[in-house]
Amino acid sequence: MRAGAQGSIAGTVYDSLSTRAPLANATVVLVERSRYATTDARGRFQIDSVPDGHYTIGFMHPVLDSLDLEAPVVPVEVVGGRRTVVTLSTPSRAAAYKRICPGAYEAESGVVIGRVRDVDDQSPLADATVTTDWTEYTLTAGRTASHRVRAVARTNRQGVYLLCGV
Repeated sequence: MRAGAQGSIAGTVYDSLSTRAPLANATVVLVERSRYATTDARGRFQIDSVPDGHYTIGFMHPVLDSLDLEAPVVPVEVVGGRRTVVTLSTPSRAAAYKRICPGAYEAESGVVIGRVRDVDDQSPLADATVTTDWTEYTLTAGRTASHRVRAVARTNRQGVYLLCGV
């Protein structure tokens, strides 16, 4: 191996939350070197001129910021001046749900995320109450039963709300 070998780190970032497809415009970070790359339309990135060594790599994206989530940081090793390939992804739907809505995760339920703004100047409305109601139906032994369900949330300073268990 030659002294001062330089390799590269390349890969793809995927959106596991909504599209289950490559994630464009994510900012990939090689933490120990403070090096950045932006993913293309196919979620691909490459960081060149990386000295051999052990590193951690992660990424940032507005979709994660809006949900107050962080992408996992992944260990990566560059050896012999070669290219290292890595796959990165947003947290799974179940992991995101558990982070956003503490408590038991139910595969049949979801979360509604939104923002409340002032109708006149479009500024965020803090401390607004958001409510939704729906009817759940069950069929047991040929009989139908129904009951009303309600979810209530308050907006934060940015006017964002989360209705969990929907």
